[in-house]
Amino acid sequence: MKTKTIAYYLYFITCITALVAIVIDNEFLLLIAKPIIIPAVYFYYLTKAKTVNFFFTLVVLLSFVGDTVILLKISDPLFVMVPYYLSYLILIGFIVSDIVRIPSVNLTNVLLSLLVLSGHALMLYLVLDLQTINGRKFIVPFSIYGVTLSLMVTLSAYNYLADKSISGFYMLIGCGCCLVSDVFYVMYNEHFHFPILTYINSAMQFFTYIFLVKYILNRKTKRMVKPVVID
Repeated sequence: MKTKTIAYYLYFITCITALVAIVIDNEFLLLIAKPIIIPAVYFYYLTKAKTVNFFFTLVVLLSFVGDTVILLKISDPLFVMVPYYLSYLILIGFIVSDIVRIPSVNLTNVLLSLLVLSGHALMLYLVLDLQTINGRKFIVPFSIYGVTLSLMVTLSAYNYLADKSISGFYMLIGCGCCLVSDVFYVMYNEHFHFPILTYINSAMQFFTYIFLVKYILNRKTKRMVKPVVID
């Protein structure tokens, strides 16, 4: 069996194992499985990539830090948000650099993306109707985080609509997973303490990484830049 295949299977096995550990509330099993998820998917990336992208490596490292903070059950929301927020800024940089290489601007795609953004604004308003005193104390950083997340998803939607590339599709799915994961995380901690919410949050969080790896592996960085044309 090839090394990349082993890494690929190890990633999915540890994802499923970690999810089972969360469902059955087995902290020991979670401590074994969860720290392996990101190293496994990154090792898969290394076996497939021709050159290593420094900024993507930084995204992976920041995500690992964020996962570790959650695993250690550090209660301060800022410690949870900051690593993921910084990784989102880097991902936005990737998406913007993809968009500027698209030869034309389609107004229909812009309008559809704005529709996505308005939907996120409504979702953000509903989610940020925080109930706990601790949650209301962090309303400003929560809002900044939510706006950045919405911007990332909106830009990824436009990028895919305008370019129809496989890398854009993977980024769109990855950003969608981030959105669902973060929304369900807030809903579980601030609104409804239903176990199913944390199960979905964790599943989306774990499976985000493979889509981001697929994105970076399929991303084209040498497309010729053409003049922007409004149609």
